[in-house]
Amino acid sequence: MNIEQTVSAAVAGLQLGSTFTLDDLLTAVQQRRHRRLRVVELADLDTRDGICAVWLVTDTDDIPPYTRGRLLKRQDIDCETEIAAESLADRLAAGIRGSVFAETRYSEVFG
Repeated sequence: MNIEQTVSAAVAGLQLGSTFTLDDLLTAVQQRRHRRLRVVELADLDTRDGICAVWLVTDTDDIPPYTRGRLLKRQDIDCETEIAAESLADRLAAGIRGSVFAETRYSEVFG
């Protein structure tokens, strides 16, 4: 697997451009998957857990806390899939940060 090509193709497939908001990203993913995407904060996690996000695909919305904890444990952080997921997350975060910067810069220039 060529990680850079895989990540670039995934980002391009969302058709978001170089900067976008989190809402834009959520809408694009929902449209692509033809499913509602629900973002839920896992308040019982903290920085010691080393997790900032996880995508769980379920048939229902209810995932018991003990299952969440088990699913969030990283097993193989050196595998190509995990590296690609981290790279994709970095690219998406950069697009969102770019959007925030662009909006701020727009306000500075145009009021």
